[in-house]
Amino acid sequence: MASETYPKFPTLFIHTAILTAGIAGFSLGAHVAFLIGFDYPLGKGFHAYVQSHGHIQLVGWTGFFIMGISLYFLPRLAHYKINISKQVHQIWIMITIGLILKYISHSTLPHIWGKQFTSFVSIGITLSGLMVLIGIFIYLKTIFKIASHMKSYKEKPMRNIRIFFFLMMIGWLIYGIGHATLSYLLFSNNQTILLPNWHLFIVDIFIFLIIIPICFAIGLRAIPLFMRLPAILWNTHLFAQIYSFNIILYFGLKLAFQLYENGSVLLPYYHIIGFMKNIIIMWFVYQLNVIFKTKPTWVEAQKKAKIPHKKTPRLYFPDYGEFGRFEWLIKSAFIWLIFASVLDAYLHFALFFHLPTELSRDGIRHAYLVGFTTPLIMGMALRMIPGMTGAMKLTKPHLVTLLAVLINFSAFSRIIPTLLPTKLMDIFPNGTKWIMPLFGISGIIGLIAVWLFYMLMIPVLRTNIVLRKNEV
Repeated sequence: MASETYPKFPTLFIHTAILTAGIAGFSLGAHVAFLIGFDYPLGKGFHAYVQSHGHIQLVGWTGFFIMGISLYFLPRLAHYKINISKQVHQIWIMITIGLILKYISHSTLPHIWGKQFTSFVSIGITLSGLMVLIGIFIYLKTIFKIASHMKSYKEKPMRNIRIFFFLMMIGWLIYGIGHATLSYLLFSNNQTILLPNWHLFIVDIFIFLIIIPICFAIGLRAIPLFMRLPAILWNTHLFAQIYSFNIILYFGLKLAFQLYENGSVLLPYYHIIGFMKNIIIMWFVYQLNVIFKTKPTWVEAQKKAKIPHKKTPRLYFPDYGEFGRFEWLIKSAFIWLIFASVLDAYLHFALFFHLPTELSRDGIRHAYLVGFTTPLIMGMALRMIPGMTGAMKLTKPHLVTLLAVLINFSAFSRIIPTLLPTKLMDIFPNGTKWIMPLFGISGIIGLIAVWLFYMLMIPVLRTNIVLRKNEV
């Protein structure tokens, strides 16, 4: 039996994530945005397209990136050598087939006539949810085994990030079971869409129990190194406990509100906890100091003599420009996170005090997903993955600037039109007519950005394959 070693980077996950987004996730989103923006008939498949787009983006685009990075990063963080190549292929096969089934079945279901045919197609959606859930179970079993070997760092609470990974695992479990259950109910109730309120509930689970915790974990360990931020000297273990308590209480209240007939009595408490949730997130971004970089960097804090180098690194960064302006993507992501958190906090504040507000939860949700998550994925991938695959640099780093502009313009044009108040739009003649086309092209711009991102990543991912062949 071959000796165990640290896992190779699963480039297959990244290829699949980008192709899934380009072919299905962003494409469905672009189609829906175009219909709305240019006032075309939405058609009877509209709501199914929206839900398919959301699930594919979460699991296929964001999920595969999170899985790929964590399966490579966690064993090294835990100093635990393990052979997981079998599990990686099992996860990839189950989730990929599940997403393909979801894309085909749910997109065609509203257009099928006849109970027998609709039942047959609905089975495809149910199987999709089941296969994704099995893939998630395999991933969680693997991650739990690795995470259990991580040091607790009791004597160094500023380095303890285990809670974030366990919180992420809980999020994956709830999302997987929730989506599989909703898929079965769609079939058993002869519906064409998942129950809307519960679908949005598990989407929020994905955002605040998977995306945000993994952002905290990677942000505390990797981003300060890549961007020369201040050293983490505060108690991250206590912070993780506070966030976990808050978010569990938040979703507990939300669950009770949706389940019980008199759940409305819990709304004031729900809004207070929701407001605090966003304060916690904003406090993290402030402590990370990633946007303005006003505090001394971890390098300055070491107070060591500088070693002269033949080549001078970029000002305020440890690299030489071989990754392009990746920091534009990361900084803009955290700006969007602050933007989303401020609006989310205000919405909870307004609802608590019964103030009139036109803020759209859909706009805020997309600020978290399109504004924050997507640029962060791209920025971290362009900076981290070249080192993980052995490429060590990008072949066309100058295109990263264009990528940052495109994806942020896409996010701006997708989010802002849904958040602008009616009174503001009425100030301008035909205000709605000129702002909605901007919304309409948001998906197309995002799609262009995704394929540009893939063009930048292909040489990096191919290097991993070449290195494996040379090892053989």
